[in-house]
Amino acid sequence: MTRFARAARARRIVWLGVRIAVAMLLLERRRGRTAPDEFERLSNAVLRREAIRLRDTALELQGLLIKLGQFLSTRVDVLPEAFTHELSSLRDMVPAVSWDEVRTLAEGELGRPIGEVFASFDPVPIASASLGQAHRATLADGRVVAVKAQRPGIEERIEVDLQAVRTVVRWARRWTAVERRVDLMALYGELARTTREELDYLLEAKHAERFAANFAAQADVVVPAIHREWTTRRLLVMEYVEGRPVDDRDGLRQAGLDPSRVAERLLVTYLQQVLRDGFFHADPHPGNVFVDGSGRLIYVDFGMMGDITPRDRQAMGRFAAGVVRRDLELLVQSLRDLGFLRPHAEAEPLKRALAIVLDQMAGVQWHRPSGAAFDEFLDDMREFLRTEPFQLPTQYTFLGRAAGILLGITATLDSNLDLVRILRDHAFGYLGLEGGAAQQPGAAGDAPRGAAEAGGIPWATVGRELRGLAALLYRLPHRIDRLLEHLESGDVRLRVEIGSVARRLEEQSRVQERRTRALLTIAAGAMSTWMLVGGHPGFSRAGWVVTALLLLWTLRGGRPAGGPPGRP
Repeated sequence: MTRFARAARARRIVWLGVRIAVAMLLLERRRGRTAPDEFERLSNAVLRREAIRLRDTALELQGLLIKLGQFLSTRVDVLPEAFTHELSSLRDMVPAVSWDEVRTLAEGELGRPIGEVFASFDPVPIASASLGQAHRATLADGRVVAVKAQRPGIEERIEVDLQAVRTVVRWARRWTAVERRVDLMALYGELARTTREELDYLLEAKHAERFAANFAAQADVVVPAIHREWTTRRLLVMEYVEGRPVDDRDGLRQAGLDPSRVAERLLVTYLQQVLRDGFFHADPHPGNVFVDGSGRLIYVDFGMMGDITPRDRQAMGRFAAGVVRRDLELLVQSLRDLGFLRPHAEAEPLKRALAIVLDQMAGVQWHRPSGAAFDEFLDDMREFLRTEPFQLPTQYTFLGRAAGILLGITATLDSNLDLVRILRDHAFGYLGLEGGAAQQPGAAGDAPRGAAEAGGIPWATVGRELRGLAALLYRLPHRIDRLLEHLESGDVRLRVEIGSVARRLEEQSRVQERRTRALLTIAAGAMSTWMLVGGHPGFSRAGWVVTALLLLWTLRGGRPAGGPPGRP
């Protein structure tokens, strides 16, 4: 790849990130100025448009963008359907590398003609992914294997892509509020580390053997054996095992298998990975997990794996126990132990919020408390969220990825799966905890209570809804805020009469506007520079004129209305 080709590729990725970021900022600015129905329609249109833009660019450039798009398509638990639906096709649309390129790479890695190792080698791949593709082959001794070959030149493209993404992350840290909740640079570092590890097939072979050892005693989990003698850093040879994609509900039924039992088996294996082994498969999408004719789970592709410390496993177990027992104190403490709460976060407002979320997940209808008490609760929650008590520890990013994929798969296989029973039957055993009887609503603290006060929690309903609660660690602030907005949109109205609050909101709006203008100016300047480097001086001069106009617009809008600079 030439220097100009690398620059052009990086320019495309950075410009894609800028365009999507600006579109999201402009959409957010219209949230409070547009009717709810109209905003939802507009939001779906914008999300679909940006998802298509990301998908098409990823298919053209391939490399890291395909991995990013595939990851986002699995986060059905936190991303709108309008966005994930357009990206879901990336799982099946990755173009294959030509057979000649695969053969050249394989012979270079093996150090001999391909016919000396394999009796047959199917030139048509059985799977094609962002970093490599797999072919069915037969060894000289007759054993059928799957050969995973790395895409030629992918390492160089990944390095270019990572540098471009690093530029986007730096801009996002400066011009958005995401950095307050997530350490974006640490997150980028984790992405870079795991992606580079995925390019090392010797490390993947080691991961597969460790995973197989963890499940050696379970007959219902299959891990293909690795043929070490023919495996290199860019070529992986493993046992060939056939099966159906784990989310193929109709296919499972046709094979005489119960999709609900498959879903439960999948969750149980993950509870073991996370809570007992501390070593989990971080990319369990349907192209990496299959089901054979006997109902056994087949795990493949061990390039992206995660480790969990014993301390964190215990904290996760306590969180699961808190959900099942409705122990608000235990839930808050486990969130604190896991690092999801900042040191200054107050426990009581969070307990009240958790109580409401648990009631909502359990299908409990709200009965409005007295007006004064309810208004006080809303005030407390607004202040609680304003202090930004939540943060996302970087080490849980890929566990969240795996959880998001699992939530989507289990929802497809059985939307009524009793997750509480699975937690009680398996999670507590791994952690040496006792399930115990569930507490009655309101037993832990003085949180607001609804119709659940009349009797016990309907645990069957909780089991059906716990899928959403499983992602609570990653979307709790947004869920609480949405719940408050929903409550206010009905018979309840919150009147804010404190001048300082109004001024603070006004100042936040002005800051967001200035950030949007500055981001547009930087984007225009960057594009003008790239046009000049790319040999288009005419377009570059026009771009600088646009940049100058945007700069004047930004400076003009930088002074708050109604007062001198620096004063609210």
